[in-house]
Amino acid sequence: MTDDNPTTASEWIARMNAGSWSPELQTALENWLAGDSQRQADFTMARLVWSVADKLETSDEAHNALWALKNESARASRSHWIARLFGITANPFSGLTRKLAPAVIALVFVVVGIALFSDRAPPLNGAIPLHNGDSALTAIGEISSFVLPDGSKVTVNADSNVRVAFTKAQRQIFLERGQAFFEVQHNTKRPFVVVAGARTIVVTGTKFDVEHDSPRSSIQVAVVDGHVNVSDSHSEANGITALEANDVYLFPEQGPPARLALAAHKVSAWQSRRLYFEGKSVRDVLFSINRFAPKRLVLTDSRLAELPLSGAFTAGDTDAVLFALQTLYGIEATDGGDMLILNSSK
Repeated sequence: MTDDNPTTASEWIARMNAGSWSPELQTALENWLAGDSQRQADFTMARLVWSVADKLETSDEAHNALWALKNESARASRSHWIARLFGITANPFSGLTRKLAPAVIALVFVVVGIALFSDRAPPLNGAIPLHNGDSALTAIGEISSFVLPDGSKVTVNADSNVRVAFTKAQRQIFLERGQAFFEVQHNTKRPFVVVAGARTIVVTGTKFDVEHDSPRSSIQVAVVDGHVNVSDSHSEANGITALEANDVYLFPEQGPPARLALAAHKVSAWQSRRLYFEGKSVRDVLFSINRFAPKRLVLTDSRLAELPLSGAFTAGDTDAVLFALQTLYGIEATDGGDMLILNSSK
């Protein structure tokens, strides 16, 4: 073998999946396996981890195990572990990750169980503990669910940030940016309060979705069950808007709230990675799409931003979005390196 050949089972698996396999490497692998009886077992385990990694995305147990991995290394973020473990970077099994073999093996058995009993991974229903004072930041494409100190649950959309700030008087959550779905434990003596920009949403027990478009300071609230009160600190009278089940309202930075036509359960369908739009502007659609896009879709022509767009898309399927924009409005994409630049071809 040459000096640059892999020296561990995990590195061999990474090399096999890098698209540069050759007869020479195959021979080198066979020779490496023959050199030690333990190598075959290690190689089989590493291969199994790689083969089932795509099922981890929607596994509750896997998300919990990944959270535990993060806690084993203070210098590693959760997104970093996901990338290192499951192939987003060139070698997901190198370095510090190899020292965590027991945790990796535990993940294998979790996912093998899922693969054996279901040919389709379940939706993301996991609930990682989120303590008072904690923040939950999700990466592009990452959806995570958390259980709060009172037993309420929050599911955080991709590229979003929530912060827990409970007090004796109220259960307070700050939606710093992005989107989150809340399932609140009923408690009439201790209101549940979500602060998003200049808006405050107060409930005692319900299920609702809040989206905070921080660049434009607009807030969208969708009530799936129960009711909520939305107050506006920008209003001199501190006006309150009462919303009931299936109400979906947009609260712009300026002007009165506007009721939207889209059903509340479709607004929150991002939890199963489905995105629905009903007459939304292209700008707002791209704001949601970019939470899952490997390359951000960027408009350079402001005249295109307010064009309406309706449809249903799978999160991360930017090709479908680009096809719709091209078909409807002649908008085409140019590769700009770390982004896709959208311009009109007409």
